[in-house]
Amino acid sequence: MSHCDARKTSPLIPSASASPHWREKVWAWADEFELSDEEIPRNANELDALTRLAIDTTYPYEGYYANIPELPEDYVSTPLYHMKEIPGELANLVDLTEVNLINVDSDVFMKNISNLKKLVRLSLDYTSLKNIPSDIDELVNLKEFWINDNNLSELPDSIADLSSLNDLRIRLNSLVRLPKNIAALHQLTTLEIACDRLLSLPDDIGELTNLTTLIIGGNGLTYVPESIGKLKHLKQLFITGKKITSLPDSISDLDALEYLQVSYSGIKSIPEGIDQTRVEIT
Repeated sequence: MSHCDARKTSPLIPSASASPHWREKVWAWADEFELSDEEIPRNANELDALTRLAIDTTYPYEGYYANIPELPEDYVSTPLYHMKEIPGELANLVDLTEVNLINVDSDVFMKNISNLKKLVRLSLDYTSLKNIPSDIDELVNLKEFWINDNNLSELPDSIADLSSLNDLRIRLNSLVRLPKNIAALHQLTTLEIACDRLLSLPDDIGELTNLTTLIIGGNGLTYVPESIGKLKHLKQLFITGKKITSLPDSISDLDALEYLQVSYSGIKSIPEGIDQTRVEIT
């Protein structure tokens, strides 16, 4: 199974701050974890032309290995499953348009993420990420940003300056609140914010008028902002929150709504005006 993919395009123009030996460090890392030449090219021009990087160090076993008395032989003998982090030098691959990381520390790599001006998709799952750098707004072409099961306690205000972003998903982090200016992401069509510690949503969340899918959840949430009724293009709405006991009447203004799911909440009824056949309360 391939864990890293390479596509060949135009030559790289290295970052001005890059060490002259950064490629050698990348190759040494690739050799250590037995990544193939197809996955991480050992030719400089081909490495420079990498447009897609996908690394998944998760052992492919149902239930992982938590309940296995002895670690499987292929787990012990496969270097990939022992990878702890990726080298920061990978941020010099400025032709990258897609980065998908699963179960590998991304903190060092993310410090220089602003080098990747061509990046369109960035997905970070189980990467121990603690901070998103404030210069994230330099990723002017970023359309999809997924940050699931990390250690984030806050988002930089600059995330609201990602003017091309249309899909933002933040799940299983330690966020308490969102940046006040998050409603500036006018191109968003999908927003998922599902964090146990989340206490509130911006009152102006209804300004995200291009949303078609909204997923919100948090054990600390007590209400859904009235402005949600402004989301005229919203088709799917998922709400989770133990302390939420009612929904705003403005939800009945969501004319495009096709499906509403309310889970693990104190909500017993839905405002009038919503087609009950499109509602699921669990």
